[in-house]
Amino acid sequence: MKRVHRNLIAQSLIAFLSLCLLTAGMVTVVSCKSASGATDQLSAEEKKARRTAEAFAAQQKTDPYTGWVYVPQKKVDINNGLVRLVLNGSTGTFCIYAKREGASDVPIFSSVDSFASTYFSVKIGRTAYKLSKSGGAKSEARLTPYGAQMAYTISNKAYVVVDFSFLPSDSKSALVDMVRVSVYCINIGKSVQSYAVKGVFDTCLGESTKIHFSTARTPTINTERSFTAMDSDLWIRSGNEQAICQFLLHGKEITEPEQVSLGNKDTIANASWTPSVQENRSFTSVLSFENSSVCINWPGVYLDPLKTDVITFFISLSTDGTAPAGKEFLRELAAGRTALWTRAVSGTDAADSSADTTEADDSAKTETAQTAASEDDALSLFGEASYEPPVKVPPAVEKDTADKSNVTKTDSGARNTAPVDPQLDPEYIQSLIDRIDELNENPSLAKTGEIESLSAELDQILSKLRSGR
Repeated sequence: MKRVHRNLIAQSLIAFLSLCLLTAGMVTVVSCKSASGATDQLSAEEKKARRTAEAFAAQQKTDPYTGWVYVPQKKVDINNGLVRLVLNGSTGTFCIYAKREGASDVPIFSSVDSFASTYFSVKIGRTAYKLSKSGGAKSEARLTPYGAQMAYTISNKAYVVVDFSFLPSDSKSALVDMVRVSVYCINIGKSVQSYAVKGVFDTCLGESTKIHFSTARTPTINTERSFTAMDSDLWIRSGNEQAICQFLLHGKEITEPEQVSLGNKDTIANASWTPSVQENRSFTSVLSFENSSVCINWPGVYLDPLKTDVITFFISLSTDGTAPAGKEFLRELAAGRTALWTRAVSGTDAADSSADTTEADDSAKTETAQTAASEDDALSLFGEASYEPPVKVPPAVEKDTADKSNVTKTDSGARNTAPVDPQLDPEYIQSLIDRIDELNENPSLAKTGEIESLSAELDQILSKLRSGR
């Protein structure tokens, strides 16, 4: 589906100028002089396009942690192909819409309370923080060359950037029908700490049908369910006759979840860090009827100061009864395809005064032009910055009171009775980290050499985890 623009020349100029300004970080001056040196007359649309590009260039910044080039916005509202992204910087909330030809856009998440029931959370040590204004996090919406971002700051603890980048599922097509979601979690504290991320998505499409959810292996899911591995199920799908959304959760370039939970919205929202799901319990609660939600927990990691963990998954969309991208896209990734973004370029269509910096900052309501990106155009998950995978938090150690032996939970949920190094118990490691933090904040409580001794032990444990011991 290709969108027809009223002025192709003006839109092309928007695409060229904005891409150069946002990715190269420089103001491009378009010289419209002929060979004789005379200046060609620009149309009103072309002048507007140049003013818009220059206004965005004046506001652009570079993220010091991820290397992304972006333009801060109070609100971002952009669309590309079948996908529309809406991010509210003041509340920290976001939504994804499926765009339909000649019909209203369809939100894939519940719009109640400005989409506040869909969010990400980060667990730092033993404390969980909801990434939104209501959760105490500072938030900023951003426009990027490839889509949009929401940046969250938890003072002196964590900096989290959620990147939404447009993507075509078919490598031979420029039609955008997917969003690549990448979550960057950076330790901005002063010492090593454990971090974990989860996403809660208040899906609504399947609630009006006979099938709330489905996976590649299970065609109908209408009661609570949890998954500790997605290698067979591959995705979680929710849809109706208007639109379908599909969370792709297993495959190359996708971060494997620790647990995926399907449950009542209120049950998921009020649960502990990892929801306790009761298999075959309905999606109805005292507060809501047939109100289902998806919770995705990713494995925790230990991060040194200023180090980063990156989590990636995909959301594919389809409309009006067509099937969303799934197995074929995952097969392409497995075969070596790089999940490239389209070259999404911003062109403001809000008002003629959009070149004014203040108004451009208020809201970016844009429609993006698109061309297929070559491999050389690919932007890595980390912009220009390097990335070193962090040390993962080891599986929980359970104490078996019957035989006093240590057991661990494997990825499949089975119990492994092999001997476990007690130093690698995540509870012990977290206690060690907490003690180091306590002594760093109150040095007078430390015995002589205690901080150095505990720090050396923590370094030894992390070295063991890195080596796989």
